[in-house]
Amino acid sequence: RGVHGQAAFWIDTSIFRDVGIVDSLVETRDFDQLKKQFVIHIIPMVNPDGVFYGNYRTNLSGHDQTVVGAIPTVAAPEVYYVRKYLSEINRSNPIALIIDPTDIAASNQLILSRINSFFYGNPSSETNFAENTKIFPLLCSKVNKRISYQESTFFVSEDKKNTARVVLHELFPQAHVYTFEASFYGFRREKTYETTVQEFTVESYKKIGRDLLQGYLDYININNRNQYEVRDQLLREIVMMSRNTIIDDDGSDS
Repeated sequence: RGVHGQAAFWIDTSIFRDVGIVDSLVETRDFDQLKKQFVIHIIPMVNPDGVFYGNYRTNLSGHDQTVVGAIPTVAAPEVYYVRKYLSEINRSNPIALIIDPTDIAASNQLILSRINSFFYGNPSSETNFAENTKIFPLLCSKVNKRISYQESTFFVSEDKKNTARVVLHELFPQAHVYTFEASFYGFRREKTYETTVQEFTVESYKKIGRDLLQGYLDYININNRNQYEVRDQLLREIVMMSRNTIIDDDGSDS
C-alpha cells in the first residue's frame, strides 16, 4: 500500500491528510490489522526542489511531475526513483493499493462542481469484487460524507494515459491505483439546500486521511471474510449509481 505526495507548490492540504493517516496508525490501535497485513509506505514530497522555488508542478528541469510515463532519468530524477522504489517494493511484497493525493481549487463560479473530495480510478470489472476499483471509494464515502462517490470517476481519457494513476496501474496491474482530490474550499452538507457549502478545516482534512484507512480496512474485512451478501449488495449499489456518475476525468491532475 502506498501514498504518493506533493508535486505543486500550492498543494498543501494533502499533507494534512497524510498527517491524519500517520496519526491514526501511530496513536491508535484502530488499524493494527492493516499494519499486520500490509507494509505502508508514505512519500510526502516528490518535487522538493520545484516546490521550494515555487514552480507550478514542474521540477527544476521544467518537467511536469504529474506525468510519469516513459521519461529520461535526467529530466525527472524524482519520478524515476519513485518508480524504481515502488518496483523494488513490488518484487518482495506485491503492491495492493496506491493513493495519489492532490487538491483542486474552487472559484465562486465553480463552487458547485469543485467541492467535496473524490476519487479518480481506472476502469475495471464491475462483477468481480476483488478487481472492482469502485468498491473502495464507495466504502470510503459511507465512512465519511465529505468523500463523494457520485463525483468520483473511473475512466481514462486520452490525455491522462501518461499520468501516475494510469502508468502505475500498468506497472502494477494487481494494485488498485487512485488519484484522490479534495477541494481547497469545502464540501456540501447533507440534508441542506444544494448550494450550502461548509468549508474544510485542518481537522476535517485529517479526518479524511483517517477514514481512507477505515474504508480500506472495511474493504479488506469484507473480502477476507467472504461476506458474500455484503459484496453482492455493494456491487448492486455500484451498478445503480453508475447511471448517474461522471464518465470523464477532465479535472484529474495525476
